[in-house]
Amino acid sequence: MKDKNNIVKKLEALEQIKLKGNPSVIAELISSLKNNNLKVRNKTFNVINYFYTKISSGNTLYLCLKYCQIEKQDLDFYKKNFSPAENLVLFSVATYNHNGYVREKAIEELGLLQHTELAIEPLFHRLSDWVDVNRQKALNIIRSLKYKGYINYFVNNIQIISNLKNVQRINLFDIYNELINFIVEENRNEVLVNFSIYSDKNRILLAKNIISSSQINLNDLQIFVNDKNFLVRSLVLERFDLLTEVEINRLLADKSSKIRLETLYSLEKTKDISDICFKLLADSSSSIRSFSRFILKDNDLDFKKLYYKNLINKIDLEGSLYGLKETEGKKYFNDVIPFLDSKKLRIKKAAFNFLQEFEPKTAYKFAVRNMNSEFVGIRKVSMEYLWNYPNDEVLEKTRTLFQLKDIQIKKTMLKFFSKIGKYKGLSEILIGSVDENKEIRDVSFAYLKEWISKSNKYFIAPSQDEIELIKKSLEKVRTKFKEKKYFDMRLLEEIEFHIK
Repeated sequence: MKDKNNIVKKLEALEQIKLKGNPSVIAELISSLKNNNLKVRNKTFNVINYFYTKISSGNTLYLCLKYCQIEKQDLDFYKKNFSPAENLVLFSVATYNHNGYVREKAIEELGLLQHTELAIEPLFHRLSDWVDVNRQKALNIIRSLKYKGYINYFVNNIQIISNLKNVQRINLFDIYNELINFIVEENRNEVLVNFSIYSDKNRILLAKNIISSSQINLNDLQIFVNDKNFLVRSLVLERFDLLTEVEINRLLADKSSKIRLETLYSLEKTKDISDICFKLLADSSSSIRSFSRFILKDNDLDFKKLYYKNLINKIDLEGSLYGLKETEGKKYFNDVIPFLDSKKLRIKKAAFNFLQEFEPKTAYKFAVRNMNSEFVGIRKVSMEYLWNYPNDEVLEKTRTLFQLKDIQIKKTMLKFFSKIGKYKGLSEILIGSVDENKEIRDVSFAYLKEWISKSNKYFIAPSQDEIELIKKSLEKVRTKFKEKKYFDMRLLEEIEFHIK
C-alpha cells in the first residue's frame, strides 16, 4: 500500500512539474526514465517530451540537455523499454549530451530507427560536433535521407545548415555547399512548388540562395515578387536585370515604400524615369515624394500648385497634403482646413500635420477637440501636439478626462502628464498609482520612477499651487499605499524629498 501511495505521489509530482516547470527540468527528470514502475517511466517520458517540443532554439537545446545524466548503457535500456517513436525523442535528447561517446551512440541509434527523418534536426546540429567521428556519422545518415520525398525536412532546417558556414573551429563549407545545393539546385522545382508553406525565415534564406544562383530565371523571381514577406520581395531587386515590365510595375506598386523606392533607384540606372516619378509626386511615402521631386527638379514644375490642384480635385489627398507641407505651401492653408473633417483618418492626420506647421491656432483647436477621440491614432497625434501646450485649458480638460473610467483614455492622459514633465502633472500620476485598475497603477508607477530619475534636472522650483496639489495627492496616496500595499512606501518618500 505504501509503495502504491509513493507511485501516486510521484505521478502527481510529475504532473505538477509539467504544469509549472520549464525545459530546464529535463536534466532532473532523466533518471526517472529508468524507474521500476512502468507508469512512472511513461509519465516521465511524457513530461520530457512535452518540454523538449517547447524548445525552439539551438542554444536552449544545449543549455537544457547538455548535462543530462545519460550513459551509453542507458540508451540500450531506452531501446528495450520504450517504443521506436519514443526513442526518436530520447536519442535526440542524448545527441546534445556533453559526453562525446554518448552523442556517438545516440547518432548511431537514430540512424537505425525507421523514421529517422523525424529526428533530422539534431543530426544537422551534429554536423558541427566537436568530434570528427560524430560529424561524419551524422553526415552519412543525412546523406541517406537525400531523397526528393524528404526535401521539406531539409528546408525546415535550412537555418541550421546556413550556420555551418559560421563555425570557426573547423571548415564546414563543403558540407554547407553540398546541402544547400541539394535544396536549391537539385530540388528547386519541388521547393518552389511548396515555397508558400515555409516559414518567413526559411523563405528568406531560400530566396537568398536561389537568387544568388546562376540558374535563376524569371519564373523563380515571379514567385518571390508575389511573396507576402517584404524581405523576400526586396531580394528580387538583386536580379533587376531579369525582370520584365510586369514585375517592375508590381514592385513600383508594392505596399512597402522601401521596395518602391529601391525599385526607382534600380530603374533610374536603366532609363529616364521622369514620367514614372511624376505619377509618384503624391506617393504616401515621404522618401518617394522627395526622390520624385529631385528627379523632376529641372522640369520647370510648380510642385505646390500640383499638390494644390490634387486637393481641389480630391486626388491622392494624403500624399498631396504632406507634399504641400514639404514644399512650403503655406498660402493654401484655407484649402487644407476642410480636410480636418475628412472621414478618412489618414487624410485627417495629414491635414492636421500641415496645419501644425502653418496654422498652429487651428491645429491647437483641433487637438483640444480630439483629446478623447474614439480614434486612437487621432487621439495620439492630438495629445502629442499638446505636449508643447500644457496651458490651463489643456490641463483642466486632461484632468477631467483622467477621471473617466475608460482605461485607454486614462493611459493617454497619464502619458501626457508624464511628457509635460516637471511638476504640472505629478499629482495626477500619483493618483493613478492607487487606481482600482492594475494596468493604470503599473503605468503610473513606471512614470513615477521616471519622474524621480529626472527630478535632479528640474532646476526651476515648483509653484506654491503645484506644491499644494502634489501634497494633497501624496496624502491620499499614502493612505492607499499603507492599506493596499501596492508599492514600496519609499517611492513616496523620494517624491516628498524632491518637492520640499
